[in-house]
Amino acid sequence: MDDTLRTFAENISDDLLNSDNLDLKIVGTDNSGSEKILGETSIPVKQIVANKNKVEKYNLITFGYNSSAVDEANNFIIQDVKKNILNTSVLTLTGHTDRTGAAQYNRALSLRRAQEISRFFTANKIVTEGRGFDDLLFPLSLPEGRFYSRTVRITVDTYIDEEKK
Repeated sequence: MDDTLRTFAENISDDLLNSDNLDLKIVGTDNSGSEKILGETSIPVKQIVANKNKVEKYNLITFGYNSSAVDEANNFIIQDVKKNILNTSVLTLTGHTDRTGAAQYNRALSLRRAQEISRFFTANKIVTEGRGFDDLLFPLSLPEGRFYSRTVRITVDTYIDEEKK
């Protein structure tokens, strides 16, 4: 994209995008600096947003070693997630573990973690799943990585059906 077009695209304001018409002018400049309007037109604009989904992901709910108990430190995150749930939201709660222990045990532990978190939410559809350490979110070489891997990832997928002019 050339610099002129890039500057134009960067300077389009929300007011312009939300207006009913887009007025365009093509201005030519000769070598002496004189400008002349080469053409102009008005284009009717109707912006439609329909059948879209807004997806938000949260990874900060953590658990103690070998535990599915939810402590008070997670309440702030849970309350923040609740503010973003609408009637059209689908919640997917995916439990994770670090790599300590047997794979089958960790899958069951991660599912219990997801199910514990699901008790705090009401939505039309809540999906809980346990991944154990099959889908590592953080490197496990440091204690911090192992701590953050003991988590439930919350995905809020909200269907949006609205029309904007």
